Amino acid sequence: MREVIVFTKVPERGKVKTRLQKRYSSYQVEELYTAFLLDTLEKLREFYPYVAYWPPDKLQPLWMIIGERKYAVQRGKDFGEKIQNIFRDFYKMGIRNTVAVGCDVPTLTKKHIEDAFKLMGDHDLVVGPANDGGFYLIGGAGVKKELFEGVNWEGKNVLDSVLSNAAELGLKVGKTQTLLDIDTPENLDALWKLGELDERSNTYRVVKKMLKR
Repeated sequence: MREVIVFTKVPERGKVKTRLQKRYSSYQVEELYTAFLLDTLEKLREFYPYVAYWPPDKLQPLWMIIGERKYAVQRGKDFGEKIQNIFRDFYKMGIRNTVAVGCDVPTLTKKHIEDAFKLMGDHDLVVGPANDGGFYLIGGAGVKKELFEGVNWEGKNVLDSVLSNAAELGLKVGKTQTLLDIDTPENLDALWKLGELDERSNTYRVVKKMLKR
């Protein structure tokens, strides 16, 4: 048995992707984040993924956007604790082949998830490196509390810290393709230049409008 989890914040005006608001309005950023989430769930629909959301008291507005889903609440003081708690829940159910992804990686595809599951065959931990030094994907049987000890989630070396901890724990690590996650206006410019967005997607429509292309 295998499971996919999409981590997301509830798209709320002024509370998601705040660094994008250096150039764009809070309304535009809310629309973009909503597009990211809708497109991610559509691309991964065959996995029927869980949606791990934050904050805990905002399920109703999220349900109004994405409808009936398998929902899970993020629990923890920081991102590492939230990841670890979700994986621990699945491990307790006997599910070791689990992949968690963010919703802010517009070039993520079904194949990246399939690649991650394949790597789990002979790796304890699988990660998907992001362009900014973090990761957009994590999975496998080796996701535990110690993996995130000492990680500065606001820093530029998040993945390096996780990999260092993984080495100390003796975990064999596999990596999927490095992808671009979107946090800044410059990231959005780079995304458009890649030319990899599906022209039928919500993200393509919103980004095109934002960049006035």
